[in-house]
Amino acid sequence: MKKRNIFAAGVVLLMAVVGSCSEMNELSDRFLDEGEIIYAAKVYDAVALTGKERIQLNVSVETQRIETVRVYWNNNEGSIDSIDINVAGRTGVFKEMLEPMPENGYIFQLISFDKFGNRSLPVEATGESLGENYQSGLLNRNINSLGINTDLEKEVAWGSIDTERGAKYSEVLYNGITYKIPATDEKSVISGYMAGTELQYRTVYVPALSIDTFYTGYKVFTYESDYFKLAKTGWTVENFSSNHGGDNVVAHIIDGIYDNRWHSTDQGSNSEYTGEGTNGYPHHVTIDMKRDITVAQFGIWPSVFDLSAGQTVDSRSPTSVEFWVSTDNETWTKFGPYPHDNTITGEQIYPIPPTLARYFKLIGVERTDSGDAPMVLGEIDVYIQ
Repeated sequence: MKKRNIFAAGVVLLMAVVGSCSEMNELSDRFLDEGEIIYAAKVYDAVALTGKERIQLNVSVETQRIETVRVYWNNNEGSIDSIDINVAGRTGVFKEMLEPMPENGYIFQLISFDKFGNRSLPVEATGESLGENYQSGLLNRNINSLGINTDLEKEVAWGSIDTERGAKYSEVLYNGITYKIPATDEKSVISGYMAGTELQYRTVYVPALSIDTFYTGYKVFTYESDYFKLAKTGWTVENFSSNHGGDNVVAHIIDGIYDNRWHSTDQGSNSEYTGEGTNGYPHHVTIDMKRDITVAQFGIWPSVFDLSAGQTVDSRSPTSVEFWVSTDNETWTKFGPYPHDNTITGEQIYPIPPTLARYFKLIGVERTDSGDAPMVLGEIDVYIQ
């Protein structure tokens, strides 16, 4: 009985082994019938460079086993396009210009073929073309002001520039000369600029990975005044009547920042200054401009620093001012007194006969509308013709 059971079990096992071998042979036969899959070599890399309604595709090949590279892309409108790049067993970087390419983002698939017709696995690259939508969003870097630097040259002060979108420099066209102003320059000299004449300027953009340059439209700038504001670089305060410390120092009056202040104490000037000063007046400051300059006018700015609710200006500026000028800080020529309105914001201008000077004094003669003794001012500017 035992022998019969063992024999039966052996028969079953043999049949199972025979069946498995039959299935394996069937799979092997099927694989051999279909043939072995052979892949061609892939391209090493592909970079899509941005252009104006075009894209330059740089394809890197590092093997001599590629004959053709076929590039497919989808323009996101449902159609598929392709081109073939003839490699012919060479290595290097193959540049292919794709145009026209409507403004859009693109995904490229690159499949290479060898001389036997075998194809590679795909390599993917992304890129974009730019057009009117991009162009219309470009911002021109503005000219904030035009003044005179310490070398008495006409100098443009520039606003911010949109480097994040690829702004590289500005171009200024004046009197037949084009000036190229790097994005890092905050000021630039425009030789021979004459008041009342036009200069044109635009901003030049080169986006990342771009083969093309984009331009804003030209804007026109005209400096209408006959007077040019002097740069205050290097100027120093020679003496002054008084000031509080911290946010109130007298140096703020020539630092080019128009929203801080000089805040004096209630200690007025000594008797060398004319005028019947009251309530702690007169107050004064003497400035050294470091060189002789023919001064044509002064400008005084009130303080707008630390205003209370509802205030538009700090009214603790004088109601009467004088300007004294000198070439040696010893012999002085006085101009004034002039009335000063301490209730309005913005600059108030005081022309004088053009006079050579290295030093000047601003004197707050008096303030007649209050018993408040200190004097508070924002900034003082000097102009030449």
